[in-house]
Amino acid sequence: MARKPTPIYRTLLRDAWRLAWGRRSLWVFGLFAGLVTTGGVIDVAFRGFKRIESASDLLQGVLSGSFAGYETFGAWMRQVQMLEPSRVTATVTVLVLVAVWLGVTAVLSQGALIRGLVCEHDRPWHHHLFEGKPYFWRLLTLALAGKAVNAVLLIASALPLVLLVTRGFAEDAVLYCLTFLVFFPLMVVASLTFTLAAIDAVRHDRGAAHALAHATGTFLDHWLPALEVGVAAFLVMAAMWIASGVTLILLSIPYAMLVALSLYAGSPFLFACASIVSAVCAAFLVFAFTGASVSFQHAVWLRFLERAQRHRSPLVAKLERLWRKW
Repeated sequence: MARKPTPIYRTLLRDAWRLAWGRRSLWVFGLFAGLVTTGGVIDVAFRGFKRIESASDLLQGVLSGSFAGYETFGAWMRQVQMLEPSRVTATVTVLVLVAVWLGVTAVLSQGALIRGLVCEHDRPWHHHLFEGKPYFWRLLTLALAGKAVNAVLLIASALPLVLLVTRGFAEDAVLYCLTFLVFFPLMVVASLTFTLAAIDAVRHDRGAAHALAHATGTFLDHWLPALEVGVAAFLVMAAMWIASGVTLILLSIPYAMLVALSLYAGSPFLFACASIVSAVCAAFLVFAFTGASVSFQHAVWLRFLERAQRHRSPLVAKLERLWRKW
């Protein structure tokens, strides 16, 4: 008797959200781990539809979409050029130290986040941080390799667009569309594969190369369910960010009323208090939604790996089930 296909959407997303909500102490790790996962494929896709004035702007947009903090770093470098040499040295040193600290914190946070999600029982946050330290180098290797692969794919997909900008031939536009249709799915696949590899490296204590090979095999065996789960998870996270934006707009109403009242009363103290409280509330909301979304994303792919390795209930995509019925 053939085994009945197991639905994946509701159960996977529901279990992942329950796990992320039940481990809210891990959201602080998700906040810093987001530095590793920023500049993803969706962000790059949105940037690709912006207006491009020259080939140099195109390449800058590619770099900005590939590496988090690229625009901020460029703005800092333009300001640094106007300083004295001694101040330039001190500023660059501080920036390098801050960048190294953020990178180390992001990788350690990703390891602690995955360890916290893998554990059967919730434990104090410092316990997960201690358990995530041994996975630092393998996660760093996977993060750098993932960024390098995405950067190469982005640059390769952007080359026909450079020809379109410089020459303006219709053939270049057709070539760009064909190249985009080829490389964009590859970027999606690369992002999903490296995310699965990072989770697999921590969950099964595998090396970076072994985890990447195992994640690649898992994706090849379940590529259609993986893409469908990725789309569903992206829609959920997009809804979360829309909800956060609506919440920020609602919070801005009392802030505007307090600012108007402080200006009418001529009270600098009331204005300062309203500004500080509003800034703290907005920062807390953004940080909470960032940590929650990153934690939810890792929980989704953790549950996906667990389901993919259950031979008694194989993953079957929705499209495949509809095809069988038809």
